[in-house]
Amino acid sequence: MTEAENNQKLLTIFIPSYNRKRRLSAAIDSIFQAIESSNYQNRINVLVVDDYSDEIVEDVIKHYRSEGKEIDFRLHSQKCAVAEIAMLSCLQFINTKFAWLIGNDDLILPGAIDYLFDFLLEGKSSFFLLNFVGQKSDGSTFLYFDSPERVFEFATGAEMFRNFGFSTATTTFPCLCFEVAPLKALKASDFFDISPIYSHTFALFHAFQNSHCSFIPRPVVVFSSSESIEEHKKLSSKNELFERTSYFHASLGYIRHLANASALSGIPITELARYREDELDKSSGAVRSKMTGFFAFGGAIAQLSYELVASYHRERDVIYCSRKDILEEQHFFDTIGFRYLSRMFRFARRVYSSNEISTEDKIYHLSRVQTLAQSMGNKVVEVEFDVNQADGSIGLPSGRVKGIKRAGIGI
Repeated sequence: MTEAENNQKLLTIFIPSYNRKRRLSAAIDSIFQAIESSNYQNRINVLVVDDYSDEIVEDVIKHYRSEGKEIDFRLHSQKCAVAEIAMLSCLQFINTKFAWLIGNDDLILPGAIDYLFDFLLEGKSSFFLLNFVGQKSDGSTFLYFDSPERVFEFATGAEMFRNFGFSTATTTFPCLCFEVAPLKALKASDFFDISPIYSHTFALFHAFQNSHCSFIPRPVVVFSSSESIEEHKKLSSKNELFERTSYFHASLGYIRHLANASALSGIPITELARYREDELDKSSGAVRSKMTGFFAFGGAIAQLSYELVASYHRERDVIYCSRKDILEEQHFFDTIGFRYLSRMFRFARRVYSSNEISTEDKIYHLSRVQTLAQSMGNKVVEVEFDVNQADGSIGLPSGRVKGIKRAGIGI
């Protein structure tokens, strides 16, 4: 490699940020510590893009600049309000070939940059799904994946998403390193307008569905993990910004994203419904494998149950599904190839709308439907993806190494 090539910027590490100055400082500290010990420090840009914080975030940037560190600071042209929208909006400020997304409360691990650069310089993949160490609010940690393999390669992004889904690993900000140009070429609002939550994931799917992609098992970042209840509150509040139901992201919004992905990719919805969705329990660190069709079903039933509980307690300011929304969900379950999901959702609708069943009994019946669907989903995914739910091991298709151990392993 010539000296000019060695000094050419290849990677931008960028943070879409809102408030949390102290956490942001810790994140930037970890970035510069990793850069300063790297052999590629001349090839990296650092970018922070603020989303109209209430705190004076620019003070943090001035501190690093006063120490002679190069860091770019920008402001979105208008308030994004949702992290996924802010993430894609940041791309307009990035001119390097690759970008690595970091949350403002994440920490890059020592040696991570050089390890990642080995793959970037190989030039095989356009999108890298990275592994993380999860850190809970009590300070305890867990691994999402644990494998001795150096890398798992996929000939297409569609095949990688088939194994990792759209709502967990591929949504986690610090797990995403990608070529910038294919994402820039998309009209991001087409994904926002469906549902901001998971919009970046489905945009990545569309951008890299036919590109060589890799999953790197060695953890490169510490990811701050919210508890399950806290996570739901956060996602629910995002939905409320757009006057949508509490579980919209996991039900109708998710269904519409899948329908759009099918239309854009040409992959039949019956096939997308059989992609594996690795759902991470943010409280226990456990990973439950299910298929996208079952994930959407779980979200739809959770929304109906939530509405019944809210009605029972006479809660105010609750946004309810319209009849049209529920019929749209029914149409999805009718067409994805799992006939029992279609029948169970039809039964759930009758229970939900019945005037002859008490609210307590309605909630009970929907809970039973949810449990039955989970049991069915476990059996289907175990067969199609060689998943062992008991010990958390999985098998990858096309002769890939089996036995990736997943979350719940303390380090």
